[in-house]
Amino acid sequence: MIRELTDETLSNIRATWPSAVVLELSGVGDAAVRPFDRASFNRWLDESLRTKTTADENVSVRHLLHPSPSEWATVRRRRPLIDGEIVDALCELGGLPSEGRSVSVDPLDDSTPPGVLERAGLTPENVAELRAHRPGVDHVVVVVPGEDGSVAAAFALAPRAQDVNTIRAAAERKSGYAEACHSASLGAVVWCRGEESAALFERMVCLPALVIAPEILKLGGAGSIRRAKSRR
Repeated sequence: MIRELTDETLSNIRATWPSAVVLELSGVGDAAVRPFDRASFNRWLDESLRTKTTADENVSVRHLLHPSPSEWATVRRRRPLIDGEIVDALCELGGLPSEGRSVSVDPLDDSTPPGVLERAGLTPENVAELRAHRPGVDHVVVVVPGEDGSVAAAFALAPRAQDVNTIRAAAERKSGYAEACHSASLGAVVWCRGEESAALFERMVCLPALVIAPEILKLGGAGSIRRAKSRR
């Protein structure tokens, strides 16, 4: 157990870190953390390509606002994978659907079921227009589920060879992988529901690397990238 996160303590934390959120950790207590922004998520993902355990521990050091480092060290000795739980929670806050809420991916063409288009916010006319911009390129529509059956994000992908190559090259270098996924995703997304893709990726910082990049590689016929994954 850790010290109770009182209303006063949380108020003091948010005076400095307004975006701080509370995580309920089973068997441990409430922790206050800073969510991932694009830079901190990218840093974790690139570090995880080298050593996942160390990368997760570094996230706790950088993002935990409560409890104290000494209290957390005690927790870690009892639960060595607790840092990974923090990372999983931060990834969920950053747009990665929680367990049980699967991302749907469907081909985007004349045979796409009307229900899929309606859920994404597309019409058959939209599909024809999108495909006309990149003829001969496979298109898919991706829907990211939100809570209670809602749609958190929806977008259409039509990756080019350069998008696939950008991701593969960064993975082979084991450097700049997250930023490469961001760049490739901006190039591959040809439509985004309700907002520009750049704004979406700032709001849901995990999407490019953890959701979109794997689909880009599948569409491009590339083999899977060997990188650290969430323990979901």
